[in-house]
Amino acid sequence: MTKRNLIISFCVIFVLVVSILGWLKTTTNMSTYYPKSGYPDNGFSHFYSMDKNTVDVLFFGSSIGVNGFNTQEFYDQYGIRSYNLSSVQQPIPLSYCWLKEAVKYQQPKVVVVDTRFLYQWHPADILNGDAGAYHVALDKMKFSKSKIESVMELSKLDPSIEVKDFLFTLRYKHEKWKELTEDNIYLKNTEDYNLKGYAPGDYIIESYEPFVPQNPDERKEFDPIMKIYMDKIVALCRENDINLVLVTLVGNDMNDATNNSILEYAQENEIDYINLCHYEHFYAMSPKYPEESVSLHSNRKGSVVIARHLGKILRDRYQLQAVRDEQWENSKEYYNVIKENEELTTITEYDSYLRSINKERYAVLISSKLDASRGMNDLLRKELSNLGLNTIWNSEMDGKGYVAVISDEGIVENTGIGISMMGTFRSGRNNYYIKVPTLEPESSSQIQIDRQNYSLNRGGLNIVVYDMWLNVVVDKVNIASWGDCSLSR
Repeated sequence: MTKRNLIISFCVIFVLVVSILGWLKTTTNMSTYYPKSGYPDNGFSHFYSMDKNTVDVLFFGSSIGVNGFNTQEFYDQYGIRSYNLSSVQQPIPLSYCWLKEAVKYQQPKVVVVDTRFLYQWHPADILNGDAGAYHVALDKMKFSKSKIESVMELSKLDPSIEVKDFLFTLRYKHEKWKELTEDNIYLKNTEDYNLKGYAPGDYIIESYEPFVPQNPDERKEFDPIMKIYMDKIVALCRENDINLVLVTLVGNDMNDATNNSILEYAQENEIDYINLCHYEHFYAMSPKYPEESVSLHSNRKGSVVIARHLGKILRDRYQLQAVRDEQWENSKEYYNVIKENEELTTITEYDSYLRSINKERYAVLISSKLDASRGMNDLLRKELSNLGLNTIWNSEMDGKGYVAVISDEGIVENTGIGISMMGTFRSGRNNYYIKVPTLEPESSSQIQIDRQNYSLNRGGLNIVVYDMWLNVVVDKVNIASWGDCSLSR
């Protein structure tokens, strides 16, 4: 081989290797995008894509902060441009490391820190979490001197943080790559799904008794490590002329000792403390339980309540001006999709429901038992027809089962006893298998998506709705077409 050919071959191999490594880095950085996980990690990845110095408020905290600090609502209600850098089991030292990183790219006016991990909640873990939780946040930090310093510093505090695994993540990610699914490698532009670190939770609590102070003398000392790094956050905010706010979200086993200690710390350091467990703040929020659950991992409607109250305080106290910014405008469509999916699960009338699922992004899968046509009324027939279904529900359908799929790959339907149907949707990325019962008593209705059965297996029409944009099952319902045509879940 000539010298020239050798050089060319080397260059080709080099370019190929760099391209493969770049692709792997890109795809693994996209792993676990919304809404597949209540504790997403793409908030950290997206942080670097934000326009420089456009974020006015930064949130830090544990998983309850991920669900509680709804960045889109702060913007929609008050025009506040915020970013949520909370993560599952995020200890105060990790919040400090990410704050150091964040101020290299943004100049926030306010930093809000969730106070939950000022105390030790997981005694078996030195920093309140495990290495897997720290990977969620640290793996997304750009490789730099500050990342090296952060990893070295955290490893001294917690030996479970192995420096080589956090600086050179190939071995750690190799284990993850063994289990890759579409949820881990999603090549569509994930900016469409960027809620700036916020993810809606689904934790529902029926009620909450707000905290009422009684004893001003009780105290509970902070965890020593957390105290050291809280002091560092205070100092870093002062150096950067940032207003620091401590916030306790609802449900943190609030008592006099905890409240007094955090309040005293805030007063000593001349920073604000907002205890949302306190009856004054709680009654000002006035959440309607359980629909607006603000406790612990707030559901989406609960986070709206938090944003309405906390956003007003931040706006008024720190003179935050409403700003129109395309980065938050662009995420409204995705946020509205989440709201629509959520509202779908609250509809109780079958006619409204069938009209609501008549959307391009929904795949609708139907399987009936053999009694589906017996009590079917004209309105139900009309709404099924409006979905594009061609089956005529008349006396010829008596005693027959029914299967149908409406998706991006068209509409298919069939009738009979013991029939089944299989196929794909989302351009072949999802498989389905649907069947109706035979005459055997133990035979059941099946609606399988990727080998998991979602059918409620009740008399009448069993329906599963799948959001093809978000790659998630949205709802499972039954319409009692054999009786009163009531809708149930």
